[in-house]
Amino acid sequence: MLATSVWAADWSDTSMNINYGTDYREPANDQKIAKTVLEITHASGYKYGSNYFDFQFLKSDSQDPSAGVGNTDGAAEVYAVYRNQLSMGAVSDRKLSFGPVKDVSLTTGFDIGTKNTGFGSRPIKLIVGPTLNFAVDNGFLDFTVAMVHETNNNGIVGKSVHFDNTYQLCAAWSKAFSLGIPVVFKGYAVHTGKKGKDGFGVETAAETVLHALVMFDIGSLAGHKDAVYAGVGVDHYTNKFGESKANQTTPIAQLEVHF
Repeated sequence: MLATSVWAADWSDTSMNINYGTDYREPANDQKIAKTVLEITHASGYKYGSNYFDFQFLKSDSQDPSAGVGNTDGAAEVYAVYRNQLSMGAVSDRKLSFGPVKDVSLTTGFDIGTKNTGFGSRPIKLIVGPTLNFAVDNGFLDFTVAMVHETNNNGIVGKSVHFDNTYQLCAAWSKAFSLGIPVVFKGYAVHTGKKGKDGFGVETAAETVLHALVMFDIGSLAGHKDAVYAGVGVDHYTNKFGESKANQTTPIAQLEVHF
């Protein structure tokens, strides 16, 4: 009974969304790529912290073809992210707030994915580090300093790749406000340090990702608050996947349903 009470969710939110952009880029590919992304996200909080899980299925157009000579079918990719935050305040039964910070947590988690191009990427990332949880009205702001251990696959040269351990700085946020109807500004920004040489023996560059959205609660117009959102955002990479000068800035449109 005690174990059940410890792990039972105090709150949870599960959503499904579809987003679309026409200006994605991939390393070693000069073409603009259109992608449709189907995504399932689950977040929940329990006595000692929180869990976050995200699963994406990404489908490219013919400018990012799947493996095979002369293939014009767009590549398919799956990518999953899991993060657990363990509240140091809850574990120690002490108040760890200071200034704008309401708590300190230990974040652990992983990323895992695969893509059916000739390169055949299969990234696996293990992540651990402290997180500052800031006090934000009608939202949250978390800042994490983590260590990342990453492996991948290079199908062009036919070998697995073991990158050097490196650092990662991550900010994740959500802020609700009103513009006649409820609006949420949410997203994340991640900066990852250089991680040694890639599968071709080329030194990697530090990479930065920004994914930000402004989402409008259109369900509230029909009396269903927090159920259906629509909005726009941007997906930006500098040195995508650690490749120098592999950059993209992609406007996206998103429709999101919460359960």
